[in-house]
Amino acid sequence: MRHVILFAAPLTLAACTTDDGYRSAQAEEARAEVQERLVGYAPAGTRNCLPGRSQASTRVYADGTILVRQGGNLYGQNLGPSCASASDVHTALVTEGTLGSMCSGTIARVVDSSTGMFRGSCSIGEWTQYEKVEDADEAS
Repeated sequence: MRHVILFAAPLTLAACTTDDGYRSAQAEEARAEVQERLVGYAPAGTRNCLPGRSQASTRVYADGTILVRQGGNLYGQNLGPSCASASDVHTALVTEGTLGSMCSGTIARVVDSSTGMFRGSCSIGEWTQYEKVEDADEAS
């Protein structure tokens, strides 16, 4: 029995290392996706709150970045690793007490939508507004 336990310990350590490598690769892929999504947009200031309009075009990426499309603008911030699991298909990012707005200082909770179980939380920060940049070729 003792040999099994000693043998299992290195396997457990290897599994943790592999999981960290997988998460790191996911985060790197997410950063590339965000950069690709922001092509053609330029930072145009910051906002403390996003109005409570439909957030149907909200996406959370595996590195914790959230991008919200409202009108022709994108708004983004990094929620950090505590809310990165909101990028999973079966989760929801839940905010309370802001009448649908997502404001700086609001606590967001990640909830598994199939089980209702809590998966993490983070604080909403300041939003960076990105406006579509007119292409130099289109301007002339």
